[in-house]
Amino acid sequence: IVDPSTMYFFRGLALFKKGEDLSTAVSDYSLLIKARPDYVDAYTNRAACFLKMGEYTKALSDFDAVVALRPGSAEGFYNRGVANAMRGAQSLAIADLSRAIELNPKDPLIYYERGIGFRFSGDVERAISDYSAAINLRPDLESAYHNRGNCFSVLGRHQEAIRDFTKAIELRANAL
Repeated sequence: IVDPSTMYFFRGLALFKKGEDLSTAVSDYSLLIKARPDYVDAYTNRAACFLKMGEYTKALSDFDAVVALRPGSAEGFYNRGVANAMRGAQSLAIADLSRAIELNPKDPLIYYERGIGFRFSGDVERAISDYSAAINLRPDLESAYHNRGNCFSVLGRHQEAIRDFTKAIELRANAL
């Protein structure tokens, strides 16, 4: 027998994936959270809806709940970090992404996102370091080469920039 509350979860998920009627998806997740306040995935998915709707404060509130319910999970810190970055709060984003890296140092996307945070906060050297870590973990991450190339260019390190842009182009060509 299917738990009736999970029907709200799956309808919300389908609505989110369809990209339409996100307010109904939010309502579904809200009903589910009311019935089961410890349902972490409902908070995560409702927050994703809020992000798509541009409601960053509500998304952050849900990601706060995820972090409180699963403090040892990198995913909650990662998602909250990305949400903070989307609203321009780079220092908060970097702090959350740093915690996510502590919890899951093998995920290249966390380094990549933190690199973006460092770049936007003006710390180009640390951005290069994070993009390099992401590339070491996932050598086919085209956007990391592109962003690192931009950082090298800002620093006047043009030969390294050219090398990274060339690699990004090669990876893009291979993906076509």
